[in-house]
Amino acid sequence: MGLMLGEFVDEYTVRVVDVFAMPQSGTGVSVEAVDHVFQTNMLDMLKQTGR
Repeated sequence: MGLMLGEFVDEYTVRVVDVFAMPQSGTGVSVEAVDHVFQTNMLDMLKQTGR
């Protein structure tokens, strides 16, 4: 599982600029819930570095 950073270009296109691993797991049957605290902290740190 991972976190993709990017932007919507138009209705059919997403530009992905970076991808990071997330501390969670998933299978073809189920997916563990996203850790919102980790995701928020990660995005805050990326903003501090200009990413």
